[in-house]
Amino acid sequence: EPDVAYEVVRAVKDVCNIPVIVKLTPDQSRPLEVARSVREAGADAVTATNRYTGFVVDIETGQPRLAGPAGIGGPWTKPLSLRWVNRIYTELGMPITGSNGIYDHRDVVEFIMTGAGIVQIGSVLMIKGIKWLPKVVEGLDKFMDSHGYPDIAAMHGIASRRSVKNYSEQFVKS
Repeated sequence: EPDVAYEVVRAVKDVCNIPVIVKLTPDQSRPLEVARSVREAGADAVTATNRYTGFVVDIETGQPRLAGPAGIGGPWTKPLSLRWVNRIYTELGMPITGSNGIYDHRDVVEFIMTGAGIVQIGSVLMIKGIKWLPKVVEGLDKFMDSHGYPDIAAMHGIASRRSVKNYSEQFVKS
């Protein structure tokens, strides 16, 4: 709930002097409202988003695969997470950490171009090992060089600023 999130962040900010980043859950219907509320409470950034809660069945045994409802993610969740990065970036303009569905450098670029200033990579490292991380960084460097981006800031939010909603607003103004 936005009001509960506000109170928790306010209490934390009152007693500590470190940056506070709130990880939003997509399992509730109001991530944008929660982001707005925690920003007002003093949060330094939000993470969009945590994993979705899902339920997976092994049809051969009739048993749940994960012992019950559990956090799930992967490439299929990326567009859902990018939706919230876009909304928070365009409507609130606060710092965002992108998370959920990142596999390689192309996914990192998508999150940055949508508005995430920081990108979290987790699950793929559990699958491929830490040796995968330099490949992601190398891919990002090559992409930036081949497309003429001098730094991350040059890519940050470019797709969200060009989105249909923003394009239509610009069209009306001109």
